[in-house]
Amino acid sequence: MPEPRQVVEEWLDAFEALDMERVMAALADDIVIETESLGEPIRGRDTVRGLLEEGFGAYEAIDVDRRLVVASGGDVAVLLSMRVRFGDDVVVLGETLPTRGKDVRIAGALFASVDDTGRIRRIARVRDTLSLILQLGIPAEQANRLMDRVERRVGERRPRAA
Repeated sequence: MPEPRQVVEEWLDAFEALDMERVMAALADDIVIETESLGEPIRGRDTVRGLLEEGFGAYEAIDVDRRLVVASGGDVAVLLSMRVRFGDDVVVLGETLPTRGKDVRIAGALFASVDDTGRIRRIARVRDTLSLILQLGIPAEQANRLMDRVERRVGERRPRAA
């Protein structure tokens, strides 16, 4: 079995290479991803692929600075900062986000569990979503609309604060 730390590092390398197939190949079929902004986890590789594919082509470059990587057994934690440069606007579930030509920085952490087959089975991600929204200049109404659409896609709609 590959070392869990190596699996997660190679997965992050795949994002930097903008290689969707490698990104997806690292995930177990029954992957569960929890984020700071959704009430329910994203479940299943097909759902993850659908959400990622819509915006993946807009990325011009992704640089991941792994500030701290800690592994214990099958679990890996990564404190990171990312720089993402967009060559085009991102369209996610019918919402066009004004990303063309923008260069954003995102701080965050992810916690991954790697199974015995060397695939990532669970991810918990936390990022500075407010900073991302502000850097992109996305109006609050559009951010709420997009989150509602994503939540419907993953199976739960939760009420939004006014």
